[in-house]
Amino acid sequence: MERLDKAKYDDFVKENYGSWEEFREYCVKLPKIELHAHLNGSITPKTMNELIEQRKDKEPDLANFSVKNYIQPNFQLEDFFPLFNTVYRLTDNIKSIEYIARNVLEEFSNDGVRYIELRSTPRKNTEKGMTKQSYAETLISVINEVNKKGNIIVRLILSIDRKSTLEEAMETVNLAINLKSSGIVVGVDMCGNTNGGAFSRIKPAFEYAKKNGLGVTLHVAEIPNSREDNLEMKSVLPDRMGHCTYLEDDILKWAKDNKVAIETCITSNIICRTVKSYETHPFTDYIKNGQPFTICTDDKGVFNCDLSNEYLIFGAINNYNKKQLFEISKKSINYIMCKDNELKRKLKEIWDNFEINNLN
Repeated sequence: MERLDKAKYDDFVKENYGSWEEFREYCVKLPKIELHAHLNGSITPKTMNELIEQRKDKEPDLANFSVKNYIQPNFQLEDFFPLFNTVYRLTDNIKSIEYIARNVLEEFSNDGVRYIELRSTPRKNTEKGMTKQSYAETLISVINEVNKKGNIIVRLILSIDRKSTLEEAMETVNLAINLKSSGIVVGVDMCGNTNGGAFSRIKPAFEYAKKNGLGVTLHVAEIPNSREDNLEMKSVLPDRMGHCTYLEDDILKWAKDNKVAIETCITSNIICRTVKSYETHPFTDYIKNGQPFTICTDDKGVFNCDLSNEYLIFGAINNYNKKQLFEISKKSINYIMCKDNELKRKLKEIWDNFEINNLN
């Protein structure tokens, strides 16, 4: 919240929510859908420290890792590079993956998220007996366990790093195809460093994924002057596109015309410096132009931004009252990759019940 000038919105908040505390409470209570959350980036400092404590006796090198439980309000992207190194070190075995996944999904559930398509890049660690297959199957097992509790519905997207070879990308796509029958794996994602290479190199893997009934989402236009790459990604006909902070107007129009939703990650975009401020975020243009979009977190643990706070920021800047914010949340049902009509009916029922009990 420190990056938002709250004083500008005090009158609006008082009139529509009573106070900032009540506004926050409403955003937590509001049922929400999360469609752009990376498992590793969603691990909180608290969970990292718990894992360090559990493992450091047998793995003394972990004693050198320490994570501040409170992230300072003036944090910048550079402050998080050590965090990424810690996350990578802590996610090198099946037991830790189980622990992390349970914690992350519980935190999303406690934040009022009722449906999530969690994404993660399958990893292998030969020394610790972890294969990409066992990595993905472990996540599916945890997700089934969480789904049985009934507080949140979880599906899985397998991610492919942009720097992958075509062979590596195809390996992940084939893994996703083979695991689709689980009912949990719904799609694949392209993510990673924007300097990792041209998308055209791994494009055939995503075309193959589409042909085999998987959903596709791609990290698009995270840097300026990437039109050729953006056009290559557009030609795959993705179901959704992530970030898009430098996307050209003609591709935005194409996305609108084809109902391709943009996964907008507000705080992440600011910390990564692809957007200057909350007030200048392109979601204001999405509203004016009728562009489908959904509010997401990206890396809630790393960037200290739960989904409720992203909704609060969005609502304050756009002067959205309770009903309007509810409608933005409900529209996200239209953009999920899962094609199960019974699931969509269940989600609509959750939102309808909230509306009856809280907005009428």
